[in-house]
Amino acid sequence: MSVRLTRLLCVALVAALGCAVLAGRPAPLLEQGRDALARGEYATAYDRFAEIRSHHPESAEAREAFPLAALALRRLWFAHRFKEPSARWLASEPAFMYAWLESFFQGDVFPHSEAAALFRGMPHGFFADFVQYSKSRPGLARWKLRATDDNGIVETVSAER
Repeated sequence: MSVRLTRLLCVALVAALGCAVLAGRPAPLLEQGRDALARGEYATAYDRFAEIRSHHPESAEAREAFPLAALALRRLWFAHRFKEPSARWLASEPAFMYAWLESFFQGDVFPHSEAAALFRGMPHGFFADFVQYSKSRPGLARWKLRATDDNGIVETVSAER
C-alpha cells in the first residue's frame, strides 16, 4: 500500500471514529451548534441541534437545544421562503420541529416557553400549520391552541385543555 493511500485511510478512520464518538455525546454537538449560531451559520447550527434531538431525544441537551434550533429555523425559513420555497427549511424541517415541540406536551402544563420559541415572530400561517398537524396527534389534540398576532406575525401563543 502506498504512503498516500495509508494516510488517506488513516484520516478516514480517524474521521469515522471521531464522528462515532461525537454522535454518542450530545454536549459537544450543543457546543458546536452554539458556536455556529454565534457565527451566523444557521444551517450548521440547526443540523447540530437536530442531531441532538435525533440521537438523544430525552437528554437535557435536547431540551436546551430546542429554542436554539427554533431560532436557527426561523432565520432559515425567512431567508428561503420567497427565493427557494421548496427548501427543506420550508418543506420538511417545520414538521421536524413540530414533532420536537410535541415531545414537550407530555404533562398537564402547556410548554409555553418552547411554543413561544418556535412560533413568536413567525407568520400566523406557520402556527396554523401546527394546529392542523396537532389535530391528528392524540397528545396535542387535547389542547385548544391559540396565537395572537400583529399584522400576521405571531406575538403570543397560549393553550387550554
